[in-house]
Amino acid sequence: MLLFSPAIPLRFREFEQPAAAASYRPDIDGMRALSIWAVVSYHAFPDWVPGGFVGVDVFFVLSGFLITGLILDKIASGSFSILSFYQGRIRRLFPALVMVLASTYALGWAILLPADFIHLGENIVAGAGFFANLLQLRETSYFAPAAATNPLLHLWSLGIEEQFYIFWPLLLVPLARLNRNGALVVLGPATVSIAANLYFVSNNPTMAFYSPMTRAWELFAGALLVYRIGPLSSGPKFPNVQAIIGLGLITIAIFALDKSSPYPGWSVLLPVAGTMLLLNSRQSWLGRSILSNPAVVFVGLISYPLYLWHWPLLVYLGILRSGTPTQLETLLCVLLAVLLSWLTCQFIELPIRRRPGVVAPLSVSMIGLAVVAAATVLGSGFPSRFPEAIRELSLVRTDPASFRPGCFLQPTEDASYLNESACVEQGSGPLLFVWGDSTSAVLYAGLKAEQQTRSFHIAQFGASACRPILGYAPPGRPYCEEINQRIIGLIRRNPPDILLLHGIWETPGDFEKLAATIALLKTVPVLRIVILGSPPLWTKRGLPQMALNYFRLHHKMLPLRITDRLLGSDTDAALAKFSAENGVEYISAWHAFCDANGCVTRTGSSGADLVAFDADHLTRNGSEFLIRSISQQLFAPGASSKAGVE
Repeated sequence: MLLFSPAIPLRFREFEQPAAAASYRPDIDGMRALSIWAVVSYHAFPDWVPGGFVGVDVFFVLSGFLITGLILDKIASGSFSILSFYQGRIRRLFPALVMVLASTYALGWAILLPADFIHLGENIVAGAGFFANLLQLRETSYFAPAAATNPLLHLWSLGIEEQFYIFWPLLLVPLARLNRNGALVVLGPATVSIAANLYFVSNNPTMAFYSPMTRAWELFAGALLVYRIGPLSSGPKFPNVQAIIGLGLITIAIFALDKSSPYPGWSVLLPVAGTMLLLNSRQSWLGRSILSNPAVVFVGLISYPLYLWHWPLLVYLGILRSGTPTQLETLLCVLLAVLLSWLTCQFIELPIRRRPGVVAPLSVSMIGLAVVAAATVLGSGFPSRFPEAIRELSLVRTDPASFRPGCFLQPTEDASYLNESACVEQGSGPLLFVWGDSTSAVLYAGLKAEQQTRSFHIAQFGASACRPILGYAPPGRPYCEEINQRIIGLIRRNPPDILLLHGIWETPGDFEKLAATIALLKTVPVLRIVILGSPPLWTKRGLPQMALNYFRLHHKMLPLRITDRLLGSDTDAALAKFSAENGVEYISAWHAFCDANGCVTRTGSSGADLVAFDADHLTRNGSEFLIRSISQQLFAPGASSKAGVE
């Protein structure tokens, strides 16, 4: 006998059940509203809602609950078929998704540089095929700064849901027909999924965040709740208490967690358990009066298109502003997303869903978008969209020689990947040992060029996002401490004449650990310890995009020096003071690039001569310019001690 009651709500994602039906639960739309509010608020105002990303976990539980209920209800009535289920998913998901993908592509055509447009094409293909989460596994952490430039990053959650729904009905149908207790069957894979989540959150946080294997248990949690409350359709005990505790757990997660929290991990239990308690308290005052309020329900009803619209709009706003938009601009952008979501729901989703014969046209439209996006990738981002001056910007790219395997480690590589023999040069002159994060890796091009005029040899070691500080463990980089300890050992075995520490410094947060690291280094026979400050930070959108925006507004190339939208001068002064107090030399990269007339943007007349290929990584031109500018301070003992204090 199925542990499912007809009293289970039938207001599912497909909105197939009329609102007037007795089983409709407006409080579930209220929960959708809560989850979309959390996600949009986090993306728009992360300082105010630091853990709003847990709204996606609320969606996962709701989705598992609703879809499982829908499938079991149709199986019980004898009307379920796999084909009709997938057709329902197409009717539900494709109308708004096709509209948003097409609009995002059209905006990208107008404003994205070729490299970014290629990236958008890849993401559209992944979004159309519902494997965006798998694409993100090879790219970047959800919380990394680079993620803020991907207009379709948010489609990762749709990928996880649809991958789950490819297999879940195939398991449910035979279970139901055999009258097996699905709850017992669900517990097995759910337990495996939880274990994978806990393992990968410590060993590969990006995998933990994006993998369907580590997230499936959240959807299983909603599915289990269907079986749990089936026999209890008359109502759970103490619904008001359950609702208050459930909302409290979600609220704690929203405001207590942030991007530095190991996530999902154990923390995800807060929104998952909270959502389960809210679902299990349908008769509570909170559910009847707050979550079922018509205004709240309205937000829940447009939550899917709002989820799709808000993030591309926020990303494009940031790109066009070449920096951080004002709070008013961000708020207006969110309101525009709400308006577009209502229009999408009213004039696209509902009319198309009610019309017969739309599955084939929707499928063709989605495939067509994927083909166009793939052509964009194969066409190198169609650089002919822009005049020659702007096409030159597409030549500003990462210098692969800087990120040498074994010398510079990627996020998934631990200390065992360090290659001492390949990364410690043999030669005449002093040994310069460079230790730092990815911004130190790009110094290699400039140092190699300097070797043409000065005798020295190089040792270079570092890892992505790992500052040269012992005890430093940033989120998403589990191997930093292990790598840095190994590098200390390499310094002991290869005592350098000059030890150069470089990274994107956080002040004063790094100072205590950096001071302890310097004290340890002074026990090694190092002739000189030199801290190299950060160069100008060209906002999180990067210098090439800034140049493109400038050309669009002024119809000419970005000036050789600019003064606006630069970050880092305060950090430079603080690091200079810290270095003097701790008895080490300091070289100011800021002063190498910047003076009273502004900061250097390019070293020549071409757009390809920009000094940075993103917000904080130097191009070969920029690296050579910096090393050439500081070489006297770096290689002449004592010359650097006064730098950066002016």
